[in-house]
Amino acid sequence: MAILHLVPRHRPEEPSTLARALAETPWTGPDADAGRVLELFEPNAGAPVVDLSLAERDVPEVVALLHQCREIHVHGLHPRIAMQVLPDVRASVLAGVTLVVHGPVAPILRELPRSQDRPTVWPGPVRTDALARATLGESLDPAPYEPVDEMQVLDPADPSLLPRACGAIPIFLDDGTTLAVVGLVADIPDGVRIQLRFAIESLNRPSFRVEVCDEATIPPAERLARRRALQAVVLPDQPADAWARAMLESVAQGLPILVLGPPRADAPPGVLFTGTRDDHDRCVACLRSWVSTWAHGRAIPIDAEARAAWLSRRTRAA
Repeated sequence: MAILHLVPRHRPEEPSTLARALAETPWTGPDADAGRVLELFEPNAGAPVVDLSLAERDVPEVVALLHQCREIHVHGLHPRIAMQVLPDVRASVLAGVTLVVHGPVAPILRELPRSQDRPTVWPGPVRTDALARATLGESLDPAPYEPVDEMQVLDPADPSLLPRACGAIPIFLDDGTTLAVVGLVADIPDGVRIQLRFAIESLNRPSFRVEVCDEATIPPAERLARRRALQAVVLPDQPADAWARAMLESVAQGLPILVLGPPRADAPPGVLFTGTRDDHDRCVACLRSWVSTWAHGRAIPIDAEARAAWLSRRTRAA
């Protein structure tokens, strides 16, 4: 599943022309025929349902879509309404999904129900077009929606975020060899990703193996659990004024981290930087320096206490 579209139906008796146009648009690329359009509407008082996506028969399908899609596009809807109408799933599922807001965004004209069990802001990446940015302002709501930037939300009780007590040790195979798996997060550019895959796999030796876990081929809801079993992770260049969520998650998981980009003074303890965004040679050279440690069955040392202190200053609990 590639993209889920949420489109408002402004009058219950009139289907949305935008929804029809999106549904009839041919999907292209590797995710062909993988799009889904959901029409939402606010019916008259006394109507038995709040919106089409919450019809009882549709809830299982929508929950499955949330675990599979990589982007949710909302058209003319306030993000807080989108959070309210979607079925309740764990914040860690939505954290791997990008919310794309298309304007103009209508104001919130009614009090939204609140629940302590549901997040009030989108826990993953948020993008807005020019019309959405122009209308998502003070005139909309006394407490306007604000996408999470530097102070991101992490769930400290999520088992997938807990570091392993033994550290990121390599895997001992039945034939007596050891295996280290290096993760490539989904945001690494495709050209660099392909070069890294071939270069990392060239580190294999008869008594030691290195494999690549490419998150671009893994559903978003499964990435955290897969990453926790890695021996190291490679991330793309980080935003100038923030840290990508994959960085915060990897720090929480206690993984050795390599970043394809220039170093930063406020970086997590022990994180290594290649210096430039596409220097895959320096990245592989660093991994090669770790091979002897992995070959002897040991994890790369991590200062867990210093990282936990760094993480607490930049995140808040869900």
